[in-house]
Amino acid sequence: HPNICGIAIGLEPSFHPEANGPYGFATYVTNVSGKSQRLRLGSVNNYREKEWYKKSKTAQKSCWSLPFRESNMGKVVTCFSLPLHDKKGNFVGVLAIDVNTEAFRLKCNEIMPFKHAEVTLIDREHRFISHPDTAYLLRNVSEYQPKQWTKKDKEYISSHDKGVLQKHNGKDKSLFYFDIIQRTDWIIGIECPVSDVYSSVDKMKRNTTLIALISILMMIISFIHLFRRLQKITLS
Repeated sequence: HPNICGIAIGLEPSFHPEANGPYGFATYVTNVSGKSQRLRLGSVNNYREKEWYKKSKTAQKSCWSLPFRESNMGKVVTCFSLPLHDKKGNFVGVLAIDVNTEAFRLKCNEIMPFKHAEVTLIDREHRFISHPDTAYLLRNVSEYQPKQWTKKDKEYISSHDKGVLQKHNGKDKSLFYFDIIQRTDWIIGIECPVSDVYSSVDKMKRNTTLIALISILMMIISFIHLFRRLQKITLS
């Protein structure tokens, strides 16, 4: 799959006693550079201390790691890991898949509920995973000065699964709608100017007012016409 840039399988030493490395057996295949490369992780680092391994082993369920920037091509990558068990249900290792987050960013850019909206993904450490401006990727939301993110905003997001924040940028006002993606603990947010959000409401109000005025005018014209007819009948 074009969005998968690496796959690893790490095993417990007890399950693979013939591991050819000081840390155990783990094989890794990557195609970040466009060419498949293989690496024996057990010979170069203690993979069992890495987040992708420890988190799945402890939780005994599939997990998503914090996104990171891989060293070869500089791509922002996240890791999906899944615990492995033998036929008796004993934990024997972890399967990990590195996923290029560029696909998430492109998908977010397709979601435009309003003309000037910005759709972002934020990880559990309040860093941008997806942002229309790639310069903000993996930077904390507190660094996003144009929208005036404050400590209070971050605390509100941390303590709520979903909500709405009102932002101020000089004279401009915007609304930030956010919701938690349960499986990843990421936050998906949609920020857009207040004028965009309420433009349809304002348009509806204008149309309603116009219809009301036209209706009143038609009633007045009908009343005048009826009055004149009654006046003619009375005079005759």
